[in-house]
Amino acid sequence: MVQLVSHKNPRRDANLRELGEKLNAAMLSLSEEHRAVVAMHDIQGMPHEEIARVLNCNPGTVRSRLYYARQQLQALLSDFLR
Repeated sequence: MVQLVSHKNPRRDANLRELGEKLNAAMLSLSEEHRAVVAMHDIQGMPHEEIARVLNCNPGTVRSRLYYARQQLQALLSDFLR
């Protein structure tokens, strides 16, 4: 079967590269506590309870940090995501 449309193209690759750079910069602008919960939950897939054990805090604190970190990331990336 012949593929008529390529899933890869230079514009898409450039956009993905730019998004990666912006996401890395946005992550680095978060506090250490916020960056840690985002990395453990959204990147590594750890549940709230496990993150709480690692960080020696309660799961409610993890959920709160995750909520505020995501809000900050959304604000930092809002121009790019439009």
